Amino acid sequence: MEGSSVDGSCTGSCSSGSEESVELSAEVLETFHEMIDSKRSLVLEDFKPVRCLGRGSFGSAMLIVSARSGLSFVAKSQSTQGLTSSEFQRLENEVRVCATLRHPHIVHYMGTIAVPEKDELLICMEYAAGGSLAALLNHHRKANQRFPVEVVSTWIAQIGAAVCYMHSLHMLHRDLSPHNVFFTASGRVKVGDFGLTKVGVNSSPVFTRTICGTPNTFSPELINGDAYSEPSDAWAVGLLLFELLTLRHPFHAAKSLSHMMKLVILGGFDEQLLHNAPYPDDIKATASSLPNVGLLHRDPSHRLTLHALSCLPCFPAVRGTKRVSLQR
Repeated sequence: MEGSSVDGSCTGSCSSGSEESVELSAEVLETFHEMIDSKRSLVLEDFKPVRCLGRGSFGSAMLIVSARSGLSFVAKSQSTQGLTSSEFQRLENEVRVCATLRHPHIVHYMGTIAVPEKDELLICMEYAAGGSLAALLNHHRKANQRFPVEVVSTWIAQIGAAVCYMHSLHMLHRDLSPHNVFFTASGRVKVGDFGLTKVGVNSSPVFTRTICGTPNTFSPELINGDAYSEPSDAWAVGLLLFELLTLRHPFHAAKSLSHMMKLVILGGFDEQLLHNAPYPDDIKATASSLPNVGLLHRDPSHRLTLHALSCLPCFPAVRGTKRVSLQR
């Protein structure tokens, strides 16, 4: 069952019909840059467009090249026309988060470009030339081609390290799906898309109840309406691991979104599919519901933590120079 992002009525940035829009004048955009990082306010004329990489509800993603360095970047466009105050706050939050994160397995933020005459803001990020995990999974499913175990373990170790780093900064990703995991040309993982990231206050653990993200990544506690925290991101990593091992989503048997929610709460994923996957038992146990061993345990207090994951011998230590083939 393919997931799609929950619409605005289900996200923490949803707005009421009476909320007024924000007029993003040149002065407002200048203030926006100053709030984020004045040193990363880029100039449109310094870049040349190459091609459109994709379109979505947010706008479009364009591959651009720096006229000075020749390096390629991705410019994610965000229409600023008619943005409500809460939508503007979400945009500001995304750029703040991007500007804060510095990790070898997180997409690198380059800066923003304001285009007031088009009511547009371009968020410029590192270009992950290897594409998305979603595309790779789709390719391998169609070819019925398994990923090598060393590739699976390396990618999960890198994803886990990136999300662990976010947690150390009191951030929850909240939308970790195959569509938001990317690769460099050399096969290094790059976690991206921080539009729904929740930032905590001070040094307190981050807890929230907001329902947001991609439905088929929802954790049991999120579906139940309970406060959720770092274990919810760990659940999402478990879903990615299960899919890399089996080429199927754990709850692929769901006939509808509501049916999938029930299966998630009951722990009704395809255990036989995981059992039959031709991989070592220790790595398969990590994608299971075994208490304190698996990432897919229904109870977050008995779910394997991402820190514990990083210590398991079946997952390699993350190194900044680790490279693997994309196996296309």
